[in-house]
Amino acid sequence: MSWKLRHAGSPKFIEGLSLAQIVEGLADDKFSPSDEVLGPGDKRWLPIEAHPKLEEITAEMEEAQNRVVEGEDPEEQRIDMNPLIDVCLVLLVFFILATTMSVLEKVLDIPQSKNEKVGNVKKVKMEDIISSTIMVKAFKDNGRTVVTIENKPVPLEELQNHLDSHVKDTRKLELLIDAQGVEWETVVAIIDAAGGVGIKKVQFLKHGGGAPAPKP
Repeated sequence: MSWKLRHAGSPKFIEGLSLAQIVEGLADDKFSPSDEVLGPGDKRWLPIEAHPKLEEITAEMEEAQNRVVEGEDPEEQRIDMNPLIDVCLVLLVFFILATTMSVLEKVLDIPQSKNEKVGNVKKVKMEDIISSTIMVKAFKDNGRTVVTIENKPVPLEELQNHLDSHVKDTRKLELLIDAQGVEWETVVAIIDAAGGVGIKKVQFLKHGGGAPAPKP
């Protein structure tokens, strides 16, 4: 969950920062409260001093800087940020674990068969699948992830828009995913895009001979 930071109004920004790094940068005067940040899920840039997650910390720092204690060593006036950084790191680890669990739940939430007899598995013809589902493939081509809808390449970030158009044109509300050798994040992005356009049933194509599974 990375943050972006820039000087107010500047087109250039630093990315890949954590909340703890921004707090530490403020404490070391590397960043100014007027610098702008864009946190995970934020829609617009906000000054550090106005961001809901940083305004209280910024106010405490400014109050400490403005507080002049006569005869006190300047080093003693500095706020000990170590406990706050420790808390931020613990929260960061918690959110990373929570996000990972959420992703795994989406990917691994596969209904269990009530019939344990392997011999009773129903065989479905590929023609029947094609006529009732939308086929989305994800694979690697020269190290680059390629996603297609019905064999037509589409950018992953525009997948939901293309799926929406396809659903409206074909009235199909089932999705068949053929994912080989790609990261789990790509598979989850496809599932999220399908859910965003109202597709309720998502299936995975299993290749004979053991095709490469999505990479963790």
